[in-house]
Amino acid sequence: MARDSHDVWTGGAQSPGRVHWLLLASILTLAAFLRLFHLGSRSLWIDEVYSVTVATDSLAGILKTVGQVDPHPPLHFLLLHAWIRLGGYGETWVRVLSALSGLGTVGVTYLIGRRLLGAGGGVLGMLLVAAAPFQVMASQEARMYALLALVTVLCAYSLWEAVHGAGPWWWPVYGVSAALAFYTHYFGALVVVGHGLFLALTGARRAIWRAWAAATALATVLFAPWLPVLWLQLHKGLAWPPWRASADEGALSRVFTMLAYGGSFPGLPGYFVGGGASSLDLLLLASPFVALIAAGIATLRERKEALLFLLAWLITPLGVPFVLSVWGVPVFDARYFSFLVPPLALLMAAGIQALPHWIPRFDTLRVRVAAAALVMVYWTGALVNHHYHPAFQASNWRGAAAYVQANAGPRDVLIFVPDFAATPFFYYFRGRQEWFTLKLSEFRRLEMAPPGKSGGLDGGGREIPVFTREEAWRVADRHPAAWLVVTSPVPRQSLLAFEALLRAAYRATRERDFGGARITRYERLATPRSERR
Repeated sequence: MARDSHDVWTGGAQSPGRVHWLLLASILTLAAFLRLFHLGSRSLWIDEVYSVTVATDSLAGILKTVGQVDPHPPLHFLLLHAWIRLGGYGETWVRVLSALSGLGTVGVTYLIGRRLLGAGGGVLGMLLVAAAPFQVMASQEARMYALLALVTVLCAYSLWEAVHGAGPWWWPVYGVSAALAFYTHYFGALVVVGHGLFLALTGARRAIWRAWAAATALATVLFAPWLPVLWLQLHKGLAWPPWRASADEGALSRVFTMLAYGGSFPGLPGYFVGGGASSLDLLLLASPFVALIAAGIATLRERKEALLFLLAWLITPLGVPFVLSVWGVPVFDARYFSFLVPPLALLMAAGIQALPHWIPRFDTLRVRVAAAALVMVYWTGALVNHHYHPAFQASNWRGAAAYVQANAGPRDVLIFVPDFAATPFFYYFRGRQEWFTLKLSEFRRLEMAPPGKSGGLDGGGREIPVFTREEAWRVADRHPAAWLVVTSPVPRQSLLAFEALLRAAYRATRERDFGGARITRYERLATPRSERR
């Protein structure tokens, strides 16, 4: 691959010099700082607690749980299991695994960027991935998305090396990394589909096709033990829960907003919130990034193979879930696509490299540094808001549990709606109060149930066949106060109907919202049994 003979990032030399290596070390330091900053300051949110809860089980228990109630493959849970055994399940420690994955993604992005865009493009792409808010956000949660970014960028790098004759061993590396992507998240398979599209668009030789098919077959063989579980997960529809809406015309705009600059400004989407801005507003705010990407595409037209590689890598994993969601299989959520930051960042890096050709009166170095600096400034606001603005925080289960623990009496009862709200709550809660839960499936039927009835589960997993006013009175006979813990998704009408039942025996006395975890305290009414109706 030809390199820029005026590559200021290498000190003007064809071989990387001291300035180049200093830049790499500085960018890795920046990436580590951004991923470790405030890593344990925020409460784990519900999905993180679920991951930790599953990972603390035995290996057999993890595989059973993931296969029966989870829509994902098991690799991240298994790695987190080993990580927890190494250092415990504290908030900071369980997130360090993702932070390290994110740091690895930064490093591999440099390697593939250097091959696609030259040494300067590799440094720029590395810098953009290091500071991209969406990638930083994913690297600071105990979920599988940072790991997915690492294995897919490794998969892409090994393919490029294999196709361009760097050595036959790259094909087995590609097959293994593709299998790791399959085992991390099912969207990883779409990256491999994108690679096949790239080979088709570039007219790859028959030998390349055979090698790619063999490497993909290796990945499939390695993934084969999990295929029966995948079939079961698809049969149960675990990946498209009933409360998730189908993708609309604004879904792609929201994803692009997150990929380009991380959203997280008032009215815009954030990592945990959807935002209310229109698609036009989102695209207008993203216009500097659109311009950089357009410049990158324009300059890469001279290197058609690199351009098609990046576009197939970016568009295929994004487009297939979007089409499925439009067709009624809602698997599209903006938060899932942080693993596509590297190809978008490399397109932006190509655009920054091309800017001196569009602004010829200014020094090449100054134009590129100024463009990179402006991008960093844009991103700083998103990162600051992500960390400090209340509107962009996940549910504060640590605060919710501490509040109840400090105020609940020993004979009070805790009620969780839906049932999975109990999981993050009890990660932090150390009280011994009795509790029971209401399943979301049963809770949704409350609007259609006969007056005064609902269903649920108690704390031991046993069914409560009917929750009536009489049941509320029986609960009140044993418990002077009830604490209702509610989190989304809960149908509003169903919640109102249940609260009406609860008010037969209790009255609401106080309410606190912990960023999506709502706590309401109910105090028992002094109603004699003879007057109850």
